[in-house]
Amino acid sequence: MERDNRYQGVKALIEKGQLKELTEILDIIPKTTLKKDLEISNYRMASILAHVEMVTMNEIYAMSSLFDVEFITIVMLIHNEYVRKKNKRLDRQPKTK
Repeated sequence: MERDNRYQGVKALIEKGQLKELTEILDIIPKTTLKKDLEISNYRMASILAHVEMVTMNEIYAMSSLFDVEFITIVMLIHNEYVRKKNKRLDRQPKTK
């Protein structure tokens, strides 16, 4: 199987610090291409995007291989997205007196 050239672009952007969250990758690589290359279902891909904290170790290793970056780099992208979403949820909660 020939690897999509866009993965090299993602790697370069991650290394330059221009991609900070996992879902930003979808601005470059379509969700359908990524899920096919990760060998996961549409349902699983949607689940990952909705709840980034539920990504498995196996999926993280697969992503690091696809993008040719270190495992911990993918973990940091996931972490950044999780923290942003968590803070956004906290901001929406009504303030108690």
